[in-house]
Amino acid sequence: MRKLLIYAVFSIGLLAAGGARGSELVYQPVNPSFGGYPGNGEYLLNHAQAQNDTHPKLQPTDPLTTFKNNLDSRILSYLSSKLVQDAFGDTTLQPGHYVVGDYSVDIDGSNPNLLSVLVTDIGTGNSTTIQIPRVAP
Repeated sequence: MRKLLIYAVFSIGLLAAGGARGSELVYQPVNPSFGGYPGNGEYLLNHAQAQNDTHPKLQPTDPLTTFKNNLDSRILSYLSSKLVQDAFGDTTLQPGHYVVGDYSVDIDGSNPNLLSVLVTDIGTGNSTTIQIPRVAP
């Protein structure tokens, strides 16, 4: 009788529980690059950039160095503007040798159909030749 009572209680317990239920486990990545929630992207990027120590620290710049760099940039810009104007017949640029900051610029205007410009980086010795066909006015 005692065994029967134990089986009855056990059977009632199983029926009351309704059986075990489970669902499939699905992996969801955190990183939006791999299919995760896109709202995490900004947080992850900011967190990674905060840990990145490969960027050089900004050093205070010397005002004279800044002035020299700005002046070099303006002169090169003016020179390039004159080259384009000369190539298209608006003005005449004097051929010659120019030194602007760290660059040496040689302009050869001997060919009436072609304007040749050689730009050399004085520090490294690297050079670039630019050939601009002239347009007849």
